[in-house]
Amino acid sequence: GPARAEPARRGPPRAGSARESPGPWAQAAAIGRARAAGGFGPGAGGPLGLGARRGQGENGPGRARFSPSLGSGVARRAHNPTAAAMSKTQRLRCPVRACLSALVEQPGGFGCERGHRFDRARGGSLNLLQPDQRRSSEPGDPASAVAARERLALAGVDAALRDLVIGLVLDRELGPGSGLLELGCGVGSLLSDLGAATAGERFGIDLAAEAVRAAARRSRPALCLVANADHRLPFLDASLDAVVSIKAPRPMDELARVLRPGGLLLLGLPTPDDLVELRRVTAGSGLSRDPGGSLLERIPAGWRLEARCLVEERRWFPADELRDLAAIAYRGQRRREAERLASLPGLQVTLATQLLEFVRL
Repeated sequence: GPARAEPARRGPPRAGSARESPGPWAQAAAIGRARAAGGFGPGAGGPLGLGARRGQGENGPGRARFSPSLGSGVARRAHNPTAAAMSKTQRLRCPVRACLSALVEQPGGFGCERGHRFDRARGGSLNLLQPDQRRSSEPGDPASAVAARERLALAGVDAALRDLVIGLVLDRELGPGSGLLELGCGVGSLLSDLGAATAGERFGIDLAAEAVRAAARRSRPALCLVANADHRLPFLDASLDAVVSIKAPRPMDELARVLRPGGLLLLGLPTPDDLVELRRVTAGSGLSRDPGGSLLERIPAGWRLEARCLVEERRWFPADELRDLAAIAYRGQRRREAERLASLPGLQVTLATQLLEFVRL
């Protein structure tokens, strides 16, 4: 029979229980489980006929475990119009520190009323990175890490997590006038899926110009921006309806500024078990880390935590995929660490992400 949803309730969730409003989370998790399992329909096992099974052979998908617990012209001054009436010309903000006025789309790029001009690259991306936001001459991931991200995306790594994110965004029923931003969009694999599944305008930000060029090719007509998300976000106040940041920057003050009241924020934070086997090989020990602990201990003002969900998968990575995983996880990898990885035929690695759903108050 159909899965039964628990009634909504207040207070912290019980261990292993459904979130306060389990419907969309259960549906999205079911989509992720089904895709991780390799199929839909009766016979797959589990609720709704959906089940997770271990992959066939050493290159098969791992088992995903979901544990829900909770035009040209002169720019006008920013005026915070309603999201339903907004367009790119009313969302973007000039990144120049002394300006911060609205950016207007012009032939071949964007410009503001104070004469700052930003040209689109041939592939359609837009570079808004300012000199005071650079830490190196080549900020962000190097080309080798960008290529590794593309290969892992094509191999289906983190596909179950992407399915869950898409299901939660779909539940918001964002209309054609909505605006969604992905921070740390990388090569655009998630951004492309979000654009295909939802209406409205889509934006992606990453620090690596090479990654943004790849994202622009993959996720048209989304507008992909080179910018530093740890600094000023190049968006007007209350100009976005949803922001997604999966294992990427989360500048909560800036996110509160650019999201309209009632807007959705999805944060994906690696748990202490994420890549633990890889850390044992490269560092000699699986040192615990929990980057989301401080955020959950004290939720910043202006936000309400709606729910959280653990997405965990143990996946076999053959040698070539293991090198790609290390390339994006450890940019400063030493020769000794690389030699340890090169000696392995493959490795079973845990991918574990805690997904948090916030609402802007």
